[in-house]
Amino acid sequence: MVGECVFEELRHGVESFAEKAEDYLSGKPLKPIEVDFHISGFRLTGRVDAIYPERLIHYRYARVKPQDRIKVWIHHLVLNCLMLDHYPRASMLAGLNPKSPEPDWVAWEYTPLQKTEEILKSLLKKYWAGLARPLHFFPKSSWEYTVMRLEKEKPPEEALRSARIIWRGNQYSPGECQDDYYHLCFKDTDPLMNTEFQDNSEEIFGPLLTNQKELE
Repeated sequence: MVGECVFEELRHGVESFAEKAEDYLSGKPLKPIEVDFHISGFRLTGRVDAIYPERLIHYRYARVKPQDRIKVWIHHLVLNCLMLDHYPRASMLAGLNPKSPEPDWVAWEYTPLQKTEEILKSLLKKYWAGLARPLHFFPKSSWEYTVMRLEKEKPPEEALRSARIIWRGNQYSPGECQDDYYHLCFKDTDPLMNTEFQDNSEEIFGPLLTNQKELE
């Protein structure tokens, strides 16, 4: 039966993933942190959970997306900003490798930070600007641009060409521009042409990229 074959393939993949994740889930989970503090004119509230004695860890059996990186990064920043006793300041993101057609495990570690408030303030300013008008920031395209610029050290023109492929898509993969909300905001314009896209991409993803380390 086709269904049984698919189930067995998924089961083996999930079991392998769970075994690798378990290596990092040592100890009893710590009590979730109820966040409520003021920073740069904002009141930041929420909850940070999935914290273990050695690290905060986010994981799921799916290909890692830029949105996953942003979420764990914000939680990591908050954790380092609060610096609570008996709580770790390291974080980790685990999932399936987005560059591999196979369900391959991949994980990144985020180490303790020194200038946490500055980074968090910068993100809050971007958030506030986005409430006033559409922000030229698109997770997939912005991540591609930032990786090309900061990790692969490509010139802006080449990084922009690579990001535009993600934005426009092709016959095999839909482009990020097809998102209904992006289409409503930008319609037939090319929001990647504006230098605001390049600046936002590097300012938002830059600190994250330079402070992450892929685990073996």
